[in-house]
Order: sequence, then structure tokens, then C-alpha cells
Amino acid sequence: MGARTTWAIKTEEGDAVTWLYSHWGGDSKLEDTRQALAKAEPRWTDTPYGARIFISQIVGNKWDSESGFGITTGTLTNIPFEEEYDLVIVDFTTSTITYGRFEFSFEDFIADKWATRTASGKTTFDKNYQNRANAVGA
Repeated sequence: MGARTTWAIKTEEGDAVTWLYSHWGGDSKLEDTRQALAKAEPRWTDTPYGARIFISQIVGNKWDSESGFGITTGTLTNIPFEEEYDLVIVDFTTSTITYGRFEFSFEDFIADKWATRTASGKTTFDKNYQNRANAVGA
């Protein structure tokens, strides 16, 4: 059970990342990423502070909980947690978000250029976006 998901957060060149795990965050991952990134905007170029603000916004008021979130360090090639959704890489060194095979500037990501809203108001990835976007590695 759960909606297990992870974020890789880069604050320096190379493969080193901070991994953030959420046991229940998968269904809201994209919207949570957008909102957390928007809150971190004043510190996008100050990578340690930007990353701390981003992580704090994802965790929200659950810092006192003994379960639900995990943080560790590692590399992009070794995902230490279960992932049931597409990987999101938040790269403060290049100010880009990578979602699956798509790459966005921070500005484009928080501007919802990738998003569509369901009838219930849920934010989801626009399946037609691939027709309008440059895919990573394409």
C-alpha cells in the first residue's frame, strides 16, 4: 500500500544527489513539486538553501512523524527507495526539472506548461505535451 515516490535533488555537479522519499506522495508528486519549487524560487541560485526549502515544502508539517518520509544521499544511478512513479530530478545546478524523459526550466515547470487539470481539479501530466516539448535525449 502507499504511493511510493522519490525526488533526486542535485546541489552540485556530478552524480551526487540527495534522495527524498515519500510513502504517500506519488499521486500529488507533480503538483507538490511545482508548489515546493515555487516556494524555493528566492533561493534557486543558492543551492543548499534552495534544496532545503524544496524539501521542507514537500515534507510540510510532517517533520515530527516517524514514518512517511525518508532522506538519504547517493547517486543518480542508485535509487535507494521504491519508486512507483516517474523519477523527478530537481537540479539546482542547472535550474532544471527532469520528469521521465522530459526536461523543463524551473520557470516553465512552475508555470504549468506541462500540466492539465482533471474534472476534479487534480493536476496531471498532459499526455499531449510530448507533441509540444523537446524530449530529453531526443
